[in-house]
Amino acid sequence: MNQKSNLIFGTLLILFGVLSLAVNLNLIYLDFEYVLAFMLLAAAAYLFVRFRKTQQFGSLIAAAILLFIGSAILIEHAWFVDDELTGVLLFWIMTALFIFGYVRDQRKWGLLIPAGVLFTLGSIVLIDMSPFMDDDLMGSVFFLGLGLTFGFLYLIRNEQNKLDWARIPALILTVFAGFIFLMSTDLFYANLIFPLILIAIGGYLIYHSTQNRAMKRSA
Repeated sequence: MNQKSNLIFGTLLILFGVLSLAVNLNLIYLDFEYVLAFMLLAAAAYLFVRFRKTQQFGSLIAAAILLFIGSAILIEHAWFVDDELTGVLLFWIMTALFIFGYVRDQRKWGLLIPAGVLFTLGSIVLIDMSPFMDDDLMGSVFFLGLGLTFGFLYLIRNEQNKLDWARIPALILTVFAGFIFLMSTDLFYANLIFPLILIAIGGYLIYHSTQNRAMKRSA
């Protein structure tokens, strides 16, 4: 660590030590859970600032872990937050952190994959709270979220980020989500639709492959 980092980290340690001493001497009363949560969030903020300066991926991961733990403790003990919303908030907070990392450096498109997974998990928890949603459809929602994540990667492809390959997992995951949806319903034609979809996708892939070969030969 450089001198500025040592100064910040040392100050945080002193504040935590003074606060702990005051609590132990019964000079002030604080719930240990809140103190721990705020300290973890402060450490996460420090690592987040460090990531912005150094662009070290390890700092972002450590900040995400501390943010997740600190937020979990804080939200769990907060009276104004419904317990069922705790998981949603945590997943979406982590999502925002990974998206910020990508916005800072768009060459790190890999950050969008955990962002998509976490956003999907948070959405599943939120949807599951609805009395109108069948639990059997949760698997379909999960794979649809993954498919949309890779679909977004395909949409942001450019000369710097060669992401043409992302259309394949996007297509496969989306089709699999549709398959789970059909299998969880009582539609009499569900057993016919999925094989037809597979045939159509296979035909598209073969056509696309032959077209690429023809273009390479003519070039």
